[in-house]
Amino acid sequence: MTTNREKRLEREEAILQTLKRLDLCYRSQLQEIHNLGSNRNASRVLKQMDQWLNCFQEKEAVYYLNKAGRERVGSTKVISKTSIYAHTLMRNDIYCHYRPKVWQNEYEIKVQDVHIISDAVFRIKEKFYLLEVDNQQKMAANKEKLEAYLKFKNTGIWQKNNQGLFPTILFYTQSDYRKAQLKEYNPGLPLSIITKKDLA
Repeated sequence: MTTNREKRLEREEAILQTLKRLDLCYRSQLQEIHNLGSNRNASRVLKQMDQWLNCFQEKEAVYYLNKAGRERVGSTKVISKTSIYAHTLMRNDIYCHYRPKVWQNEYEIKVQDVHIISDAVFRIKEKFYLLEVDNQQKMAANKEKLEAYLKFKNTGIWQKNNQGLFPTILFYTQSDYRKAQLKEYNPGLPLSIITKKDLA
C-alpha cells in the first residue's frame, strides 16, 4: 500500500519532471497538469518544494528549477527570468490544453535550403502539429515563417516518412485581429490559428 509520504514524493517528482520538460510554468499550469486542487493547496504544495524551485511573480507565481532541482532530475538547462518567459508560458498553455504524450520543445527542421525552429512539435493520436507562438512577433516575420513551412511541405520529405501527411501548423496568437491576419497570410498550408479564449 502506498503511504502518504510515497505519494508526496511521486507528486514532487512528477512536478519536477514537468518543469524539466516545459522550462517554467505558472502555478495554475502546474495546478492543472497535476490536479493540485485549489489555489491555496497548489501554493502550499509548491511552497513545500522550494528547495528545488525558484519562483518569481508575474500575473501569478511562475516556477522553474533551481540548481538542486536540476540536479535531482538530471536537467542541464539553466532557466533565468528573461524577456522570452512570456513566450514560453504561452507555449505551455498549448501543452496544458492538449496534454500530448509526444512533445518536443524548439523542434529544428533543416531540410535542403529550409531552416525552421518551431516552438514545439507534438502528436495527438497519429496527427502531428508544429507549434508557433505569436506573442509579440512582427507579422512580416510570421509571413516569412509560413512561407518557409510551405517550402518544407513542398520538399515532400515529412510526408514520405508519415503516410503522406504533413503536420498542421498551429499558431497560438494574442487576439482575433492577429488571428485574421495570419489566416490571410496562409500560403496553402494545413493551418490552425487559435487564441487564449479558444482554449477555454
